[in-house]
Amino acid sequence: MDKIKVAVIGCGTIANSAHIPSYMNNADVEIKYFCDIIPERAEAAAAKFGTPDAVCYSDYKELLENPDIIRNKRKIFASVKNATVFKEIQNEFGSFDRYVWSFADYKTVY
Repeated sequence: MDKIKVAVIGCGTIANSAHIPSYMNNADVEIKYFCDIIPERAEAAAAKFGTPDAVCYSDYKELLENPDIIRNKRKIFASVKNATVFKEIQNEFGSFDRYVWSFADYKTVY
């Protein structure tokens, strides 16, 4: 059976330390597409983890136009929306951690 070719949108620290290694641990998967708004990040991840014919993008919308990928646009747009809101929370509270702790008045609840 052919391996499932996947795309990674966002090639920063979390992708490199969690998402991409998870894919690499699955023998049925290979990463062919890498996308990041910082092209060097996508290129570095592709060089380290990608297939020999890996393709890099700096715009996820361009990636979605690729006819070779199967996509669920609702999930992708929901992910983009979630990331946008996450950044807004970080900007407002200084970190996502502070936002979460604010619900417990910054104290450990037992």
